[in-house]
Amino acid sequence: MTPEVARHIDAYTPRRVNAEAWEAVADLVRDRVRAAQPTSKEMSLRLLTPAAHMAAWAHCQGIPHEAVFSEETVERYVRQMDGTDGSRATIRCRLRRLVPDKASDRIREINRRSVRPPYTPSELAGLWRLACNQPSELRRNRLRALIALSAGAGCSSTDLRHVTNASVVDDPEGPTWVEIGGPNPRRVPVLAGFDKELVDVAKKVDGPLVVAPEDGKNAISALTRNLAGGEDLPPLHVSRLRSTWMACLMAAWVPLSEITRLAGVKTIKVLEDLLPYCKDFAPEADTDHAAEAVRNAWRPKWL
Repeated sequence: MTPEVARHIDAYTPRRVNAEAWEAVADLVRDRVRAAQPTSKEMSLRLLTPAAHMAAWAHCQGIPHEAVFSEETVERYVRQMDGTDGSRATIRCRLRRLVPDKASDRIREINRRSVRPPYTPSELAGLWRLACNQPSELRRNRLRALIALSAGAGCSSTDLRHVTNASVVDDPEGPTWVEIGGPNPRRVPVLAGFDKELVDVAKKVDGPLVVAPEDGKNAISALTRNLAGGEDLPPLHVSRLRSTWMACLMAAWVPLSEITRLAGVKTIKVLEDLLPYCKDFAPEADTDHAAEAVRNAWRPKWL
């Protein structure tokens, strides 16, 4: 695959696909199309377009990401499509090219959703300044809350719809907590710095801090895309803010079992992909600290 085709795949965004659903499946789609090794931009587009529509449909159907590009899902998707038998056969053929070949190690390695990379500390600082300099107070407060909740407490796009001012619990003798509602309820302590900002926004707002559950499906994307300024910054994505939070916790020696519990995920696969980024958030190498942490990891009572 040429660099030009690779750049085309990386930049692809589909039309007429729900923005939040696309954000959830974009990396999965791009990874699968890369694995098919298209030899031209036109060929990659013939794969990207049906793959994006099917993956977004599967996401809305609640199909696990690891099962999206399977023969069963392709058949389910094609059966519910409008169009002629010929057009459905064409789409089925293109999608089947993206179904993993179990005999191929190259494809099997990406047989799961890739995690969105974290922001670097400097990128995150720039996005925070951008949020604080939006023209209206309502937008400033919503964006501050979004960044503080996702980069400071690991909230996903779905979680953000279930956080109100009453969800922020400021404990004067301990950490500030966010009580996340919705389909994945949990209680998460907020990273230092973000905690004060979140408390400040919560005092100014009565109700949802970012968006409400009944708001439109594209409400969060509309909030993060229509920003005044920031042309020199990467786009603001909730998934990347959440990855940044997880990488911070991993760099701080928080146990993986605790990170998965706080993040509301059931496996550590997503954390494996974040390992290369932890160095951006870890303090300067301190072998003494690492050695001490390892030494005190567990002490057998009988010794």
